Amino acid sequence: MYFSGQHGVMQIATAAGTLATVGRLKNWSYTSQQQTLDTTSLQDTDKTVIAGVRSATGQASLLYYSEATSNVARVGGHLIKPGGTNYTSQTFGANNPPELCRIQLSVDGGGLIGVYAQITSFAMTCSVGEVVSADISFEVHGAPYQWSF
Repeated sequence: MYFSGQHGVMQIATAAGTLATVGRLKNWSYTSQQQTLDTTSLQDTDKTVIAGVRSATGQASLLYYSEATSNVARVGGHLIKPGGTNYTSQTFGANNPPELCRIQLSVDGGGLIGVYAQITSFAMTCSVGEVVSADISFEVHGAPYQWSF
C-alpha cells in the first residue's frame, strides 16, 4: 500500500497531557542524525570512526484556521509565552520559559514516531492570494519514545 501526504498526521500534547491532532497540516518531516567520532591513530592508513551522539529535528507546516482549539495556538503556545503589560515592572519583557512538548508524527494507517521536543522556531506567513500558514521547527529531546514504521 502506498501513502501520500494526505495521510500525514501530527499530534501534540494538550495541557492535560492527552494528544490532540493538529488539523489542516500541509506537511511534516523528521530528520535523524548520527555523529561520528574519529578514532584514527598515527599508525593507521585508513580513517576509523565510532558512533557518537545522535540527534533529531523536525518541522511541520500548517494552515491557520480559527476555532476555539486553533492548531496555531496549540503548536505556537509551547514557544510563545506572552509577558505582562506593566511596562514599569522590573520583569517587563521577561517571558515564561518555553515548554518541552510531546509530539507524535504519523502516517494514517502506517507508521508512527513519538518524541519529546523543544519547539525552536515558529513563523506565520500572511500573503495575498494564499491561506495564512505557520511553519514550526523542533529539536528532539532524547531518543524517540515510540518508533513503528
